[in-house]
Amino acid sequence: MNKVKSNRSMAARLVISRIGTTLTRENFYIPESRFLSKLDHMHAGMVKNRAKKQEYEMKGFKFRLYPTKTQEARLDHSINACRMLYNEFVAESRLAYREGYKVRFDELQRMIPAMVPKDAPLYSKAAQMVLWQFYANIKTLSSKSRKGRKIGVLRFKPRSRYRSINYNQSGFRFLQGDTLKLSKIGKIRCVIHRKVEGKIKGVIVKKDLDGRWFATAMCEGMGAKYCSLERKKMVGLDVGITNFIHDSDGHRIDNPQILKKSEK
Repeated sequence: MNKVKSNRSMAARLVISRIGTTLTRENFYIPESRFLSKLDHMHAGMVKNRAKKQEYEMKGFKFRLYPTKTQEARLDHSINACRMLYNEFVAESRLAYREGYKVRFDELQRMIPAMVPKDAPLYSKAAQMVLWQFYANIKTLSSKSRKGRKIGVLRFKPRSRYRSINYNQSGFRFLQGDTLKLSKIGKIRCVIHRKVEGKIKGVIVKKDLDGRWFATAMCEGMGAKYCSLERKKMVGLDVGITNFIHDSDGHRIDNPQILKKSEK
């Protein structure tokens, strides 16, 4: 109940800020019944927007990849092509800044086919995602600059700082038998150790510092598991030794004893 009251008070502050006056009986001409109805309507809208935002929140499922030597060489070549493409965008933006103008998104997008080497096994959508990442970095720097923070410039990426490739919406497919098919690369053995929930919107393939390959499936529609603002009851949790979790409703979860099971 306190949660609902706090949300209604938040909506009240929002109404007052829009009107630009202080809430008193003398200068607030809306009747109390209409005012409470307005608060309930705004609170319902806040809950609806929250649920809609949770519906489109993304969740990643990370799986281990075991590419062959040929596939690993293709992946390395594709990632290096993405890195060179990103560096080309940085160079073009610096050149445009020296000449006194800002390079536009559509200009760089038309230059992508000429920037990508013809022998590079790079999927066209993955090349476009490099441009999106470049402009996301520019947006981050601009946001920090508006807040008064000291910023630098975008740097060129060395090989050690660029180790991933982004397949967004297309160019990938999870097949039966623990297999991931990537455009321009082929069918790669993938250890799918858990079920993928939600709609897969993209796959990010990354190579870590130890040379291991991973694929992260970015899924949409995972917001149903989040708590809603309409929840009125609160539950207290106590973490112990004999019982792992004991709540205020009397429910109990036994200690899984992971260490003892791992020692056996």
